[in-house]
Amino acid sequence: MENNISKEMWDIFQNRLGYNNDEMKLFKENPRTESILLKIPALAKMRFIFEIVQSHGCGCNHKKGDKLYFDGFGQLIPELSPQRICAFAISAVSQLIFTAQELVLQRKIFLDN
Repeated sequence: MENNISKEMWDIFQNRLGYNNDEMKLFKENPRTESILLKIPALAKMRFIFEIVQSHGCGCNHKKGDKLYFDGFGQLIPELSPQRICAFAISAVSQLIFTAQELVLQRKIFLDN
């Protein structure tokens, strides 16, 4: 499995994920792991932008036209997004982000190579 990923890269992933050696061993043994890690460059180029199309009485004061920005890993980009974000808005977009990521991982969306 490690043929396509260098030891240095495995170490970076271990550090980033906070895995101990036993957890990392399990992570590496998962048959999907290497395939996913090799697609990280494609995910890193992605941005998800969700625009509020309707809002009335929102406690976070979202207005039509407000946008929520996420990177390809599904992490909110706070400097581009509203200061306060409604949990219901996050809930509404989370499955869309997951689905887009899965399509990239399954090579059904080709962003690059």
